[in-house]
Amino acid sequence: MNRIVVYGSKYGTTKMYADELAHRLGVESVSYREVKNLDDYNSIIYLGGLYIGGVLGVKETFDKISNPDDKELVLISVGLSSFDDSKNIQAINNGVKKRVLSSIYNNLHFYHLRGGIDYSKLDFKDKMAMKIFYLGLKRKPEVQRTGLVKTIIDTYNKEVSFVDFNELDGIIDSITKKVKI
Repeated sequence: MNRIVVYGSKYGTTKMYADELAHRLGVESVSYREVKNLDDYNSIIYLGGLYIGGVLGVKETFDKISNPDDKELVLISVGLSSFDDSKNIQAINNGVKKRVLSSIYNNLHFYHLRGGIDYSKLDFKDKMAMKIFYLGLKRKPEVQRTGLVKTIIDTYNKEVSFVDFNELDGIIDSITKKVKI
């Protein structure tokens, strides 16, 4: 089976996961910006960093597939917060659903990993976006703060990493049972 790991990473955490996953699977890892055509692959595993609710590069990546029906498609989002919150996962999935063709979405197997953030490495635009986001979240009453909200508030303006390569074990096990990769 011809397979590939593709990733969308702005600050490096998602790339770390993608490179490790590709190494464990014995395949190549390529940025979504560099991959030209995905039609030659039977199995495509996409890892995308979450940035203000959207999965980086998801549309651009899956637009490079002309016939998704004969593909095994996996999407792994990498975000700051824990994925215990079903509302957070539903929001991510709904965001993906709006950005990709229904034929792609209906064939996707979803997984989620925790990443990290280093505010000192953010570009000006992202720092401002996070500041505005943070200030808005701080106004929420304590009882309305979800896990994501609490994580953003607790980690604001810090360097934190929740990267855990051991989490890939469960994903690899699950993927190999669900799809033939």
